Amino acid sequence: MILIPFLAIPQISQFRSTRHRAPAFLRFASTRGIRLIVPWLAACVVYGALKMVDVSHGAAWGDEFNTTMWLTGIALHLWFLPFAFVISLALWPLGRWIATMARSVQLHLCVTLMCLSLFALAYWQTAILPTPVVQWAYALPAVLLGAAFAFTGGSAWRMTGIAALFFCMALSANWTVGLLELGIATAVLILCTLIKTKANRVSVFAARASLGLYLVHPAVLARGHIIPDNSVSFAIVVILGSQAIVALWETIKATAPRAKPLSPQGIRTPAKTP
Repeated sequence: MILIPFLAIPQISQFRSTRHRAPAFLRFASTRGIRLIVPWLAACVVYGALKMVDVSHGAAWGDEFNTTMWLTGIALHLWFLPFAFVISLALWPLGRWIATMARSVQLHLCVTLMCLSLFALAYWQTAILPTPVVQWAYALPAVLLGAAFAFTGGSAWRMTGIAALFFCMALSANWTVGLLELGIATAVLILCTLIKTKANRVSVFAARASLGLYLVHPAVLARGHIIPDNSVSFAIVVILGSQAIVALWETIKATAPRAKPLSPQGIRTPAKTP
């Protein structure tokens, strides 16, 4: 959730500076849609089919399908993908002007976003909201904090200062619900900024497989009831089962034949030998 604005705002600035016949906003929306909405639609089809199987075995239609699915998707955990898509588009004004902002303006905006994140965290402490508004409210402090980090220029020391101010104010006001998760995510982000390493096979595969693991693990979770819930063996089965499905899918994609790329003249060029 922190990474959505942290990565999207600089990407928007890059889209603005790249010349292309298509408008920059449409190109950005297209890349976000392919990354987020296409997998969401595919997952909705899969989980819809699984729910239909449950209905055919006696489950109540109202328990499997409800009106909130228009905003979340067929499965509740899919709420994050359309939310991330909308947030990415809403960040366009911030990313559009960041390259032309003075450093002082960026700093003021960074502090403002941090304060808004703090207010969102304060609201979350006692919020009783329906689905999926409760999920959106839960994500908002992290999204706003990630946007604040984006305006530090990627400096680990500036991010540390903003994070220290944020967490000191939250702790002093006793706004601790959700603060641990925010703290872990912020610490990992700062560490990744400080310790920069080159991509390797493990990191590339992990990045490529992360979305698949997110999409598939609830299906494995829901079909693992022959093992006692909340047990170590249940956790191991879900983890290994999800990883096995994703690894199989990635292997199929890697071995599938690919179409030869088109040259600028519209002629198919010979495929390069890997």
